[in-house]
Amino acid sequence: MAATDNTREMIEDLAEQFDQFRDQEEQLGRDIDKAAEDARVRGGQADEETSDRLEAKRQNMLDNLGVPKENIVFISGIGCS
Repeated sequence: MAATDNTREMIEDLAEQFDQFRDQEEQLGRDIDKAAEDARVRGGQADEETSDRLEAKRQNMLDNLGVPKENIVFISGIGCS
């Protein structure tokens, strides 16, 4: 019976961690959308402070995942072929 309780507790902890990560990811997405809109208003230029703030949020979110940095890859581009 104790193993079942322990498993249930682990699942609840993982679900809570997932919810926290999802909330952080959604907030980061909103922040990125706002930064993109602000950049459009300024003629396509994002200010350095906004870029630094978004990078810090992204880094914090990844640190909370506990995944080693060498196991993470980001692929980005401007979307033009």
